[in-house]
Amino acid sequence: MSRQHPPAISPVLRAGLGSRAQESVDGFLKALKLHTRRLSSVMEAHAAELGLLERLYYKGKNQHGASLLWGRVREMRRYVQRLRDLDLLVATQNLRAAFYGETTTASTKKLRGSWTHYPDSRYLTWLLRHLSTATELADKTATSMLRVFEWIMLFMQNGEFLQMTVTFSALAARFRHLSIQLRPLARLMHEDMRTVLVALYPEKAKNVSSLTAQQRTTAPMQSELMTQDEVTHADDHDMNIDEDLGVSVSRIQSMSDTVPIAPVSTSMTLDPHPIAKPPPVVHKAKPTISAPKGGGVITKKRKDAEPAPTPEPQKKVKKKKAKRDEIDDIFG
Repeated sequence: MSRQHPPAISPVLRAGLGSRAQESVDGFLKALKLHTRRLSSVMEAHAAELGLLERLYYKGKNQHGASLLWGRVREMRRYVQRLRDLDLLVATQNLRAAFYGETTTASTKKLRGSWTHYPDSRYLTWLLRHLSTATELADKTATSMLRVFEWIMLFMQNGEFLQMTVTFSALAARFRHLSIQLRPLARLMHEDMRTVLVALYPEKAKNVSSLTAQQRTTAPMQSELMTQDEVTHADDHDMNIDEDLGVSVSRIQSMSDTVPIAPVSTSMTLDPHPIAKPPPVVHKAKPTISAPKGGGVITKKRKDAEPAPTPEPQKKVKKKKAKRDEIDDIFG
């Protein structure tokens, strides 16, 4: 993509502006200073990542130039180079310098004082179109980087050139993040710049529409394209279903299906030959131990047939008299 060369800047003196226009320019310059800082940080990171991508691209071009992976790398490189070729940072810095009577990027010392000029309408309208293009390109770049990232993640499953594919997937994720940051910033700068154009050149501002109005006009077209894509995708899905029915899976039978139910006879007649019943089984009773509820002493039940033994009477034993000697007789 060839670079779009901006028109020459011819600053106009501030003396011919009204008070309302000057107030609009004051607010715009404060916002433009913040926008320039944010844009500078985004584009510096973008340039650093692009430098790494260029080194990896030329290093492996001869070996992997014909592979499918390198086709995705070329797509990523093409979108990133288009964002770089827009030179948004340089164009914004030149616009800010035009309010101080400079035609190129001025030093920070000159930009500290009060503004004395304002740019002509040609440069403002060109920069508005440039910002609109940057917004659309940032949106497409974010979508493309996501597609490249998903494809590289699938390619990594093969295990080939793992270190290189990991690096390219990280670059795709990084470029998508930077594009997402650039998109709202470019849209905000477009709205602020259009406000200044209305204050400085009301007639020229009628030919420039806001980005929100442009999105409203393009939204029905995108919805129609989405519906057509959904229809074609549904048709392809139906064709795939017709071609490949897959493996049939049998359902698990429930317990009611697997267990047979015995038929119940409804006749009231009995069998003439009754079934002989087996003799009853008599079990010998064993002593059982029962514990009282009150927590008393455990008693043991015995059989009633065995009577308790009666104790035999004990015979009385006569005490033998001790022999008495002469001393016992004296003391009695």
